[in-house]
Amino acid sequence: MSWHGRDHISWKERDGRAFWWALQVLEDNRLQITTTIADGMSLRDYPDIKNEALKELYLFFFTGFFFVVMDRAGKLRKRFLAKITGRSIEEADRILYTKASWQSWKNQDKCLIGKKTDYSAFANTDMHIWYGIKGTVDKKLSVNLEELKAKGYPFTCKIFEDMGHGGLVGENTERFIQEVEAVHRYGRQKEEKA
Repeated sequence: MSWHGRDHISWKERDGRAFWWALQVLEDNRLQITTTIADGMSLRDYPDIKNEALKELYLFFFTGFFFVVMDRAGKLRKRFLAKITGRSIEEADRILYTKASWQSWKNQDKCLIGKKTDYSAFANTDMHIWYGIKGTVDKKLSVNLEELKAKGYPFTCKIFEDMGHGGLVGENTERFIQEVEAVHRYGRQKEEKA
C-alpha cells in the first residue's frame, strides 16, 4: 500500500488476500480517502467452512498449492507461474515469495475463511480497480466484476490486455506512474466540480 499526497491511496496486490485488509482501512470513519487504486484484487470470498478438520483440509490443498508455486518454485513451477500470470519467466521470478513460511501462508488464509467482503466501502472513496489479463490469474480474480456493477457499487475498472498480473507496476513503471497520475487528476477534477 502506498500513500499519495494527503488523501490518495493505492495498493498493489501481492496476493489476493490484501484487498480484504485494505477495505478495513476504507471503512475506518476517522480517515477520509478520496482516491483508491486496487491493482489485481480478488473479487472472490473465501468459503464459509465451520468444521475445523475441513478448514485444515482446505488450507492444505488451496493454500498449499499457492505456497508450493509461489514460495518454493523450481524451474517447472516458475514456467507455470509465468504462464498463469502472463509474464516472462524472469518477470515471474520477481513476484515469488521466497521468505514466507508455510505457517504465515496458512494463517493469512485461515483468518479469512468465512469472511464476506463488504463492497459498500467503495462509496467512501473514488475506487479504481485495475487488472492485467494477459494471463489467467487476473481473468479469474476479476470474474465477478459484472455482478458488482449490477449491484451498483461505485468503481471504475481498467483492463490492461497487454500485461499480466503485476505487470504494470513490476515491468512498466513509467506507465504505472502515468496511470496513477491520471487517476489523481481525475479525482481532483471531480472534487473541484463538487
